[in-house]
Amino acid sequence: MKLPHLLLVIFIGGLLTGCASTKSTESQNQQGLGIQPGFSTSGLSKKQILEHQAVFFDFDKTEIKPEYLPNIELHAAYLTEHSKQNVLLAGNTDVRGSREYNIALGEKRAQSVADVLMANGVLKKQIVTVSYGAEVPLACANDDDAYALNRRVDILYCQSSTCKQVAKHYGQIRCTYSQ
Repeated sequence: MKLPHLLLVIFIGGLLTGCASTKSTESQNQQGLGIQPGFSTSGLSKKQILEHQAVFFDFDKTEIKPEYLPNIELHAAYLTEHSKQNVLLAGNTDVRGSREYNIALGEKRAQSVADVLMANGVLKKQIVTVSYGAEVPLACANDDDAYALNRRVDILYCQSSTCKQVAKHYGQIRCTYSQ
């Protein structure tokens, strides 16, 4: 595992521990499940599915793929059971397209995830959306595999008072996934 990727795992693990008090140290060791687009939730426990914190999108699309719906629904169940818990939905794109277009696309992707969460009972006040466009890539290569990793919404847990801090720290991550 390359150092930048390890730092991302540690950062997200710290966010989960510091912001969602119900997460255990054991769950931090499970990071990396679902890092690739198109993972399957079949055969995974509820705990493992909740650790899948990325929803990947097709090129220039905002529709959520069916394979990600069970995962988002489990996040919704967790959030409805923990009404004081908030979630930051960080929309991302690949580098193709203008900055303005990518910011708008990232926002629409984040809103698509928010819509599914709200349709499953999550309160709007629990959800914060932000778009980074192409500014927070997981993969820095300019190929189809890297583009697929960068077209995503990351689901990050936070408290209402810490969501802005989480967004600021998240926005400083660059190219942490090495192929």
